[in-house]
Parts: sequence; C-alpha cells; structure tokens
Amino acid sequence: MAENRPPWLYQMKFKRQIEILNKDFETDIAIIGGGIAGVSTAFFALEHTNQKVTLIEKDLLAHGATGHNAGYVVNYIERPFNEIIEEFGEEMALDGYMDLESGWEKIDHMYEKASLDIPFTKIIGYAGFSTKERVFSELKTISLQRKRGIPVHKIILDKNVDWIGEILPEWNDSLELAERSEILSLLESKD
Repeated sequence: MAENRPPWLYQMKFKRQIEILNKDFETDIAIIGGGIAGVSTAFFALEHTNQKVTLIEKDLLAHGATGHNAGYVVNYIERPFNEIIEEFGEEMALDGYMDLESGWEKIDHMYEKASLDIPFTKIIGYAGFSTKERVFSELKTISLQRKRGIPVHKIILDKNVDWIGEILPEWNDSLELAERSEILSLLESKD
C-alpha cells in the first residue's frame, strides 16, 4: 500500500542537517516539537529574549500534524461563546478572542521577518448552524465582539426561515440574507 502523504510535503526539502543529541547540553528554553506551535514559540523567544533557545524535533520540521493538515491556521472556536463566558467570564472570553484574532498579525510578522517566499493565502471559511438557538447565540457573540473591537463577519441567514421576524430589524447589521442554495454552496453541503 502506498504511503498517504499530502502533496505539499513532497515539495519540502527532506535532506536537512540533523544534529543528534548524544550528550547533555544546557539551554535556557527547550521547545519540544517543530510544528507551527514549536517553530512560532522558538521564533518569538529568539526575537524577544536573549535566551538560548533549543528546538527539539524527532523527525522533520512541519511534517507531523502541521504538515498533514495542509498547514491550515483557523481562528474560529466551535464552542458556543455563551458557554465560554459561563465557564471563564466575559472578560477572559473576550480576551481569548482578541488573542486569537491577533494571531494573524503574528503570522504576518513571522512571514515578513523571515523573508519567506512560500505561498501563504488567507481565505474565509464558513461554519453552519442548524438551530435558531445557535444563530441567536452567534448574534450575541457578534454583539459582544463588536463592543470589544474584535473584527466580525456577518451571519449569512436563509431568508426563508420562519423565525426571521424574531431577528430583524434588531440584528439587521449582523446579517446577510441569502437563498438556502447559496448557503449550501458556501458550506459545500447538500443539507
């Protein structure tokens, strides 16, 4: 059986200098794992400290979970925001969203500072909600995020739902109405 390897991994250099640890060594910061989290941590530790930083990877950089998920970076939390607020409080929940959103700036900074020339594309993805309650929950999330200055996208709502009167006009600035077929196309779904 052939190995199932994503095509972008074939484009990466497989012959890299490897230094095998065969003795004790001293470092100020040891980072285990050379995926996006490990490399990012090493980058910012080197940029913002004078510490000796060591990145330890058992194989090739970005060839584990990072390489096998197509290198996607997503700033979306699937868990309903009201549940996060209940568990952590509104301030901490909103701080978490702000931190998540600021991740794009950090990625842009690493990309520019390292003079990378590999393709990096930002796209908008879509999440679908199948209940009125989840749509209302997301509308409340959008309201809180706007108050905190967090960038938000409108909810694309089926203009034929029977409960649309419960939403409009109060949430009009947070909605874009569309045909169900358009929404299904965006979600790449038949239902």
